[in-house]
Amino acid sequence: MLKTIKFTLIMACFTFLSACTITLAPSYDADLYRGINTLNSQVLALFVSVPAGGDSCDAHTATYDKVIGLSEALAMQSRARPMPDNKIINKLTELLKDSEQDFDLSDEPPSAGSLDEIQKVLTKMKIDHCDDGKVGIIAKQTYKVAIVTSMDQAITYEAFLNRASGE
Repeated sequence: MLKTIKFTLIMACFTFLSACTITLAPSYDADLYRGINTLNSQVLALFVSVPAGGDSCDAHTATYDKVIGLSEALAMQSRARPMPDNKIINKLTELLKDSEQDFDLSDEPPSAGSLDEIQKVLTKMKIDHCDDGKVGIIAKQTYKVAIVTSMDQAITYEAFLNRASGE
């Protein structure tokens, strides 16, 4: 009899816990995902159109402005999604702070920070290009690596949310 009661209690707890859902990420936004992929295409096209070591900034100013503005708008759109507020995230944040490790479970999606970084690097590239009248081959590759890394992070995160949403 006691075993039956224990088994019933364990099954009831399991059933209750399996019905609970824990949300650790914001909801998937199809428009944001498409926007990030569009930004990726436009930024890579910009890199192709800016020859290393030559070409003035004037021919590319409109493109720089377009991709910088788009990256800023997408970062804002990413931040507009509410992050789930739950006890697990809060407890993990406390534990990670106590461990003196450099972890950040911030209140914003990782894609927002990646898009901010893209915007900063593009702005720096535009300033350097316009000030010098050209982008050196090493500088161009440095900018490209930084942007591709951040873009990969944003696309990977949003693609995960896409797959997790089942859309």
